[in-house]
Amino acid sequence: MKLLKKIDIDTEKWNACIASSDNPLIYGLIAYLDIVAKDWQGLVWEDNDEYVAVFPLPIRVRYGLKYVYPPFFIQQLGLFTRGNNRDELEKEAFDFLNGKINFIELYVKGRGILGTKRRNCTLLLNNSYDSLRLNYSSNHKRNLKKAQKANLTVECRVNISEIVNLFRLDKGAHLDTLQNQDYKNLQNIAIEIESECYGVYSDGKLICGGLFLKFKGRITFLFSGNSEEGKNKGALFFLLDHLISINANKQIIFDFEGSENDGLRRFYLGFGGELEIYRFIRVTKLKFPFSLFKK
Repeated sequence: MKLLKKIDIDTEKWNACIASSDNPLIYGLIAYLDIVAKDWQGLVWEDNDEYVAVFPLPIRVRYGLKYVYPPFFIQQLGLFTRGNNRDELEKEAFDFLNGKINFIELYVKGRGILGTKRRNCTLLLNNSYDSLRLNYSSNHKRNLKKAQKANLTVECRVNISEIVNLFRLDKGAHLDTLQNQDYKNLQNIAIEIESECYGVYSDGKLICGGLFLKFKGRITFLFSGNSEEGKNKGALFFLLDHLISINANKQIIFDFEGSENDGLRRFYLGFGGELEIYRFIRVTKLKFPFSLFKK
């Protein structure tokens, strides 16, 4: 195992390992990491001139201290491996990092021996739309009827900046964690990563929209914006139902990307979704006064 700076990482070998791993996620691709975690490094296990396992590490330096952090727009990272030795390699990785980095916070994919469980919601779409819709909650069915009566339409022509504007006028107006650079990163994701932006329209006006990533049989619902009119007309129900309908009967996992929030989790599970476990790992060796900046 080696810790490599991104300049020393072989892009083709890294991406090939991500794509052929036991649980490939788009967040691990080099192009994605370069957008949201510019100073990342990576642990690499190599055999026969191939990367057989990799572990991306988003790294920052503050007050002269190097630490690993979870970037915005990455739900899970962790170990990507082609083998069945996940627990062994993950332990090796954290044992190695323990001697080099004093503070680590990461959301790590899959079940394992380390960390605190977190819940994601996914839906396997390998069935007909009618069959999938049978598993919708009664509340979701009511909201879809309301949206249909409102004569809403969905189109794949919306620009990500329009969705960002909807978000900033709604939830973003009360949220101080996302900075201008984070919104720019989101726009770069939409431009440079395989994705689609869908919008819900009422009388020609955009009232809701979402950004969906595509990678290795997985559609990830990364970001959305909704207006007050969109909420009143059930536009987000309508949007996600549309994505489910056009991808039904395919070997595709629809990833709702959440959530630990009870309300959001009920919303996603209301589409017939199931819980998928990942983990939060926090390791700290910071001593006073440096411990104050990462409480």
